[in-house]
Amino acid sequence: MGGLISTQEAERAGGRLDAVVSTCGLLGGGIDLNNYQLDGEYALSRLLAPNQSIPLVGYSSPADGATAAGQLSALATAAQSTAAGRARVALGTALLNMPTWSASQASPPADATGIARAQYEWLVSTLPFIVPARYFIELSAGGNASWNAGVDYGALLARSPYRSTVVQLYRAAGLDLRADLTDLTRHASVRADRPALVSLARTSTLTGRLQVPTLTVHTLYDQLAPVEYENRYAQQASGPLLRQAFVARRGHCAFTASELVAAVQAAEHRAVTGHWDGTATTRGLQSAALRTGLGDAPAFVDFRPGPLVSHRSPW
Repeated sequence: MGGLISTQEAERAGGRLDAVVSTCGLLGGGIDLNNYQLDGEYALSRLLAPNQSIPLVGYSSPADGATAAGQLSALATAAQSTAAGRARVALGTALLNMPTWSASQASPPADATGIARAQYEWLVSTLPFIVPARYFIELSAGGNASWNAGVDYGALLARSPYRSTVVQLYRAAGLDLRADLTDLTRHASVRADRPALVSLARTSTLTGRLQVPTLTVHTLYDQLAPVEYENRYAQQASGPLLRQAFVARRGHCAFTASELVAAVQAAEHRAVTGHWDGTATTRGLQSAALRTGLGDAPAFVDFRPGPLVSHRSPW
């Protein structure tokens, strides 16, 4: 969670830092991370195998998480053989905020079928990492810090940038999306351990109260820290200290050397002069990266991420 930690340091600089560059951070914090992952995994489990018990929280070892990841991946893969299965997987991957351009695709797809395929491919490659990792988060927090009891899944999907993809696939499959969302809401029953939730809120969240200039940099197609986290943090920390930059590339923290050098140079300029002076704009960063002469094809782009789909703490 390095990007989260570096941004926490920017909020708690205490005169020890001049500026911060935070890359591909989980800027919604650990609770949002746990919750959106639970939502997507629960949707896959409930809609694809309602009579199969797949534990999603409370793991006693990483191996328990690996077993669950294998079960979910097998269900999602088998579901690709039918229109109904693909639609339901698309609902799960929308809740998981999965990227929309996969390694097997030559260019970013614009149609619902291509987007759903990309998200499925990211899903099966990512589950073996994120599900067992829950064990370590629970170990650190002292219990399960996520919940879905009382969550309205219809309202959750309504906020998703990928809602239209899900709607199109459900319509093509002849499925009732509202019925599935109602089913998810009715059967959601996971409750958080209050001490673990308090612990994660204390150690792994952000306030938006920056103390030093901060430049966040994110790849558009990030399977581990969704780019939509930048939307969440911009709502918290909008102001003269924050700048956000985006790189059109697939993968988590898949930055080139020139992109990282340009980002550090922009933060240094702000720390020394007291002004950003266009250094943290898309054009400024792209030009600076090209001037490094590293020849690694920097790809800064203008981008505005949609909202992160995750429910927030009621406390």
